[in-house]
Amino acid sequence: MKIIRNAKIYTADTNQQTATAMVIKDGKILWIGQEEYLPAYQGNIIDGQGKVIIPGIIDAHMHPIMLADVLEQVACLPPHIHSIEGMLVALEKYDASQRGWILGWGYDEGKLNERRAPLKEDLDRASRALPIIVMRTCGHIISVNSKALAIAGITKDTPDPQGGQIDRDENGEPTGVLRENARNLVLQHLPTPSEDEIVTRLLKLSQTLASYGVTSITELMATVAPIDYLTLYRKAREKGFKQRVAAYYIWEDIQKYELLTADNLDRSTGAYIGGIKLFSDGSVSGRTALVAEPFLGGEERGIAMTSKEELLAAAAVTKEHGIQSSSCDGGQSY
Repeated sequence: MKIIRNAKIYTADTNQQTATAMVIKDGKILWIGQEEYLPAYQGNIIDGQGKVIIPGIIDAHMHPIMLADVLEQVACLPPHIHSIEGMLVALEKYDASQRGWILGWGYDEGKLNERRAPLKEDLDRASRALPIIVMRTCGHIISVNSKALAIAGITKDTPDPQGGQIDRDENGEPTGVLRENARNLVLQHLPTPSEDEIVTRLLKLSQTLASYGVTSITELMATVAPIDYLTLYRKAREKGFKQRVAAYYIWEDIQKYELLTADNLDRSTGAYIGGIKLFSDGSVSGRTALVAEPFLGGEERGIAMTSKEELLAAAAVTKEHGIQSSSCDGGQSY
């Protein structure tokens, strides 16, 4: 039994919003209140030294495997990067020996001095020999160089995929900016990290999350191939991953594989399927969210990525299995 005293405890209870002491037994709070009313419990007394204790934070919309990955890439956002020129300098310094690709993330054209997304001509200045991918802050758009376009076979004659858009110049040539499902034309060519590599990154991320008080997370875009996400999280937990994980599998994989089994839905495992993920449309800041009126300064009205019929079908499955649905709509998750 642990007895914590002399602390500033925020309870999230409207009837008793703060406390100064609490008693913990077998991982559960047995008693909480003001220290002067602390019952005569026997146990290990811990002096909180006036420090703040808060309930564990639940992050309801994360992409932890992707986050663990991008933390090893070039951060292309303030306070590190303020311009495309600065981005190119950082990308040139990136060690691509492990992957063979130069990778960056986090740019927002609204925060860059040039007030535009990096194009293939820009990224070509960082490297023509190696493929480059820089992900926008919303995650719905990427910018790539000519080498990446060539690897993906994207040319003037490549049609836009369903639910995606290849940006083109006045001559119809790809600019290097790929929106929504068009991203996958390039992303599918990235080398797949091994299971052990992903688990190692997750363990490092877990320490970072724990340092901020995050105790439970969601994986809002779980997939089966090339490596099953639930398998990865369960292996990571076996090796010390601290957070509970609710995985939301993409609708396509729910339809393709038998995922909604009793074992996969078992919350007592600490890593389980919590819902289904669909994309209704894109992001507001990326101008791919579906809107009735065009975005200011252009004719874009967004990109519809999933039909109404698919949304209703997924909702029926979630109701049947007692799980949730998450539809990414305008950059938000519902």
